[in-house]
Amino acid sequence: MEGNPNVPAPLPYPRGWFCLSSTRELKAGAVATRRLAGEDVVLYRTRGGRVRAIRPHCPHLGAHLGHGGTVDGEYLVCPFHRFAYGVDGTCRRSPYGPHPPELSLTLLPVCEVNGMICVWYDETGAPPDWQLPELPKPGFSTPVQRTLQADTHPQEVAENISDYGHMGPIHGFVDTKELVTARTDGPVRTAKVRARRSLPLVGIVPVDYAVRQFGLGLVLAEAEIPALGVSMRMWVNPTPTGPWRTQFRVFVGCAITVPWAVPDRFRDPPLAVASHLLARFGLTWLTHDVRKDITIWHNKRYLPHPRLQRGDGPIGELRHWARQFYATAER
Repeated sequence: MEGNPNVPAPLPYPRGWFCLSSTRELKAGAVATRRLAGEDVVLYRTRGGRVRAIRPHCPHLGAHLGHGGTVDGEYLVCPFHRFAYGVDGTCRRSPYGPHPPELSLTLLPVCEVNGMICVWYDETGAPPDWQLPELPKPGFSTPVQRTLQADTHPQEVAENISDYGHMGPIHGFVDTKELVTARTDGPVRTAKVRARRSLPLVGIVPVDYAVRQFGLGLVLAEAEIPALGVSMRMWVNPTPTGPWRTQFRVFVGCAITVPWAVPDRFRDPPLAVASHLLARFGLTWLTHDVRKDITIWHNKRYLPHPRLQRGDGPIGELRHWARQFYATAER
């Protein structure tokens, strides 16, 4: 259900922060094109390290700055006539003489936090009214990542987090229990869940999950596996790229928490290698889980008024919280 442009999608694009790149993907001097809410966004990083997100077309004659645009120091240079734009979006140089024309790019709100580059979307053009927090990362390995595609919507992903009833049939969880009733603080929603689940080569072990949702675009699940002495930090970030079309950037970092571990920046190389390998295992494990959900999302239909049952989990409460991310309230 990729979306017919002549048929309205059952949910509009939500407002909020959405991950369009990892920090590692956008190196100094790089220019990249991403999709957000049906339109191109151009990301670039200056030689000095500053990140900018812009609407893609040069205001001079409409060239796409993501196709052939280059970084020259702190300038983004148009591939068509070599007009150069500063980090404030204004034209600073042109080949037509010493006085640059009064032209400006359209800058989009962007932030670089937790190893991710996120861009703000609001259909009305309103600026951000909340920010993403920088999370402490003592002992965690550098995240490994993977990108997935799905015919779905970020709200379906958010609801999936609260759908405890599907954890057993789809993901093999046993005895899923909500340890702390989900709490909301404006655009942030938190919950703690305990379950036993089967892991390859290990068998059934208890896992504690602390889940935080930052709007509908970023989901952080921190998993503690005491039996293995391992903590995992997993990001699943759904970004709407088109009508009922979503791209996921999935990140996993790992920390070994057994007593003999040395968590501070992995001074012991074997420990760092072990953590990296465990993060890769965790990424494979997580993407395997997400792909099971993707199979369901590809073929399911969004129901505005579902017949929820007692064992489903707090899906109704999740939908009530999600209303704040739309211009119209009834979702």
